[in-house]
Amino acid sequence: MEIFKGQNLINFGKVFPDDDSCLGYLFDLKWKDGFLCTKCGNTSGCEKSGHKYHCYSCNHVESATAGTLFHRVRFGLHKAFHIVFEMVNSSK
Repeated sequence: MEIFKGQNLINFGKVFPDDDSCLGYLFDLKWKDGFLCTKCGNTSGCEKSGHKYHCYSCNHVESATAGTLFHRVRFGLHKAFHIVFEMVNSSK
């Protein structure tokens, strides 16, 4: 979210129009250096639908939100991204 510091809400809304785009951003950010299973440490796996990764070794399926600030958020990810955006750009 550091790249949006000082940006306005309109530009932010264009980049993240829905929950799927927010999930895609987390997916790319979390596994930018490749997949690493949090259960067994294996590096081989495959992408699954819904922005998840499946480990070939232990069959663990991990979501892009697992282990992040957005893990088990009880409202939409889009709303959570907007809250974080407002906190980052707040002057107080």
